[in-house]
Amino acid sequence: MENAFPSPPQLGIQNVAMPAHKNNRNVRLFFTLYKTTNLINGKIYIGVHETENLDDDYIGSGSDFRKDVKKFGRDNFRKEILLLFENTDEMIFAEKLIVDKAFINRKDTYNKIPGGKIPPNHKGKTGGTNSLKNKTFEQIHGVVRAKEIKKKLSNANTGKTYEQLYGEEKAKQRKEKARIVAKNRIRTQEEKDKIRKKKMNHIVDSVTRNKISKKLKGRKLKKDSIEKRTETRRKNGWNKRDR
Repeated sequence: MENAFPSPPQLGIQNVAMPAHKNNRNVRLFFTLYKTTNLINGKIYIGVHETENLDDDYIGSGSDFRKDVKKFGRDNFRKEILLLFENTDEMIFAEKLIVDKAFINRKDTYNKIPGGKIPPNHKGKTGGTNSLKNKTFEQIHGVVRAKEIKKKLSNANTGKTYEQLYGEEKAKQRKEKARIVAKNRIRTQEEKDKIRKKKMNHIVDSVTRNKISKKLKGRKLKKDSIEKRTETRRKNGWNKRDR
């Protein structure tokens, strides 16, 4: 998870003008999505924070998180600003996309509840997730900015296995669900032709061919499997000499 997000300089962070509902005070306000990492055990906390100072001393909340801060010491926690937004709505929505049920079920996170709710220090303010209901990402951010934010958020999952993202139990359920969907999917003739054409033009190198040969050595095919292969070769005009 250490490199799950781009570093702040890559995000194009910039100051955001403070909204009018902040008592008309002449100061800048930042709407942030942050990650705090325990440098001892690697556990992380992802949250949102509205502040006038990006270098303030706020690093997160939650009972387990605060307990470990007290146990290991504040110096053993590092906070990173992942994204800056123009308002509370965008900030909360981004947290909802990342801190979902799968995320809080992971063993390396302090988060206990899904994101997407206005934090306690935001209660009573206008905006929040209600104003985002039934809106697409593009409607909220605009096409160009939506594309940029989606790309940044997708980096959170890049290169990670199902087990790393969802935990072993949840990963097993998702894999099984994906297997059933794939098994029951009915492909169009156009899709079948495309797949067949791709396979026909695919050249397997000698190393891969040897691996496959070694794995299949001594394996006996069932009668129906042999008949199915023979029928496929006949339909496509293949024979042993084509190899």
